[in-house]
Amino acid sequence: MYVSRWDVSSSLLPFAQAQHDNFPLTEEASREVVETTTLEACIEEHLIRDPALLKLDVQGFELSALQGCGLLLERFKYVYVEASFIELYVGQALATEVIGFLFSRGFNLMCVANLSCGASMRPIQADFLFSKS
Repeated sequence: MYVSRWDVSSSLLPFAQAQHDNFPLTEEASREVVETTTLEACIEEHLIRDPALLKLDVQGFELSALQGCGLLLERFKYVYVEASFIELYVGQALATEVIGFLFSRGFNLMCVANLSCGASMRPIQADFLFSKS
């Protein structure tokens, strides 16, 4: 894990230049080895009760985390995910890819909130609420 000087920006992915340009306190402080797994591997389907909400804020790893839900994604009525419009982490999927993935799984975009803009005043990231009809 790439540990940021500002804890909330630590990520499994390396920091991209746009991260440094827009959020100067997010510089890399250290690296740590962490164990990861998929949601599908660590929770049983019957434990997800309707109406369930999946909330993701995984610093550029959103698409991989969603893919790691496997068939469990079908058990969620709502998905709340932070996604970026620009590459803040090297190799991250951007908001358009995350939105497209959820659309292809039958989710509809209900709300966009907490839009953040950088020094250029262009949108950088936002939170997206999806609902399954």
